[in-house]
Amino acid sequence: MRAIELLEEYEKLRKQIIRLDSQIDEIRERAESIRSWADGDKVQTWHDPDKIGRVIAKLSDMEDERNDLIIEAVDRMNDIEELLRELDNPDYSLVLQYKYIRGYTWKQTACRMYCTSRWAQILKGRALRAMDERMRHDSRFLE
Repeated sequence: MRAIELLEEYEKLRKQIIRLDSQIDEIRERAESIRSWADGDKVQTWHDPDKIGRVIAKLSDMEDERNDLIIEAVDRMNDIEELLRELDNPDYSLVLQYKYIRGYTWKQTACRMYCTSRWAQILKGRALRAMDERMRHDSRFLE
């Protein structure tokens, strides 16, 4: 595995978690509106317990999936943080953290690092090469 693959894997997991969080929130809001509607209506002309049960089951499945993704993301993050600590140049660690872990744009990354976007991209290339070198000597990343 290469450094860019590890970082992109974490970035993908982070985005999946955000997407699932959004979907879970949306389902919770819908379930709450259905529940409050059913609670407020004393004369119920329609009641489908199976549909409510399916919504609850779907919500539970999505939360389980999100929790599994969080565990996987934490594992990746631990690997990444250990590798970043081993890099000799602190700017290498920063540029990779800003770009891949925090999800900043190149402009935001450069602003945080007080440099140009082009220099941040050059640092990224150097950081990835340094990280690749560290990974070559770590059995966790050998394929």
